[in-house]
Amino acid sequence: MKLLTYKYKNKECVGVLSADEKVVCPIDAIDLSYATMNELIENITLLERKKLVALSEKMKVLF
Repeated sequence: MKLLTYKYKNKECVGVLSADEKVVCPIDAIDLSYATMNELIENITLLERKKLVALSEKMKVLF
């Protein structure tokens, strides 16, 4: 799993990169509301991390 920040409509967003590194999905797609990467790193729970890993793996199948 790789996390990244990106700009979308002039707003900085946090996302997860698909396992095949072709798709970026915003973390709010799985109801995570961290506004910055630093906030995510400082506060992410083990369950949230597992959800992000699962999302990253699932995206390579969906796209």
